[in-house]
Amino acid sequence: HSSSGSENQQSHLINGLLSDFVGRAPVFLNFMRGLHCPFCRRAMAQIQQIDKQLEGMGVESAMVIITPLDRAQAYFRYRPTSILAGTDPTVDSYRRYGVPLQEFTENEDDWPRKSSMKTIMEVPIDAGGYVDPPAGLLPAMIAKNEAEGYKETPEEEKAHTTVPSPLDSRFMIDKDGVVRWVFIEAQDGVEDFGKLPGTEQILQAARGVAIS
Repeated sequence: HSSSGSENQQSHLINGLLSDFVGRAPVFLNFMRGLHCPFCRRAMAQIQQIDKQLEGMGVESAMVIITPLDRAQAYFRYRPTSILAGTDPTVDSYRRYGVPLQEFTENEDDWPRKSSMKTIMEVPIDAGGYVDPPAGLLPAMIAKNEAEGYKETPEEEKAHTTVPSPLDSRFMIDKDGVVRWVFIEAQDGVEDFGKLPGTEQILQAARGVAIS
């Protein structure tokens, strides 16, 4: 099972080629905001927990994040992951897969494409019990990073503030490259932000593409 870091693997993911997998293995492909986002780190932990089960079905796990490559490599050096990781600060691969990208505006709301500061500051979210008591998205994110001791670097902040913000999107893709299952975070509104798909839901989707 591959770990993050190989430039060859990075380029496969960034170019959306998935040539490591297509014709060889099904893949559970996850597009996330990045390491600066506590909801994404929680989602990574969920995938890590079931990665062995997915591997047992012949399904590879991969994720794409906006975090700059050197920051991601440093992070995964201290917190190794078995999930193949690629970085795409341009969000081009996100666009290619139709991941919803969000712009933050002064006062215009058109979820999921646009979100006003008022919405991300004030509409309470609980992220399936992770944010307790419920709080606004941005205050919750800041509080979680503080509680978990995550300090963002200036390069990291620049990387995710100069592109639209993606909603976490998961794709179960069969070995022929056909998308068989999709989960998109908070499609219907900010209230659902940070809620994860059920572990059983992911495993069920994996069974549908498993190499028997």
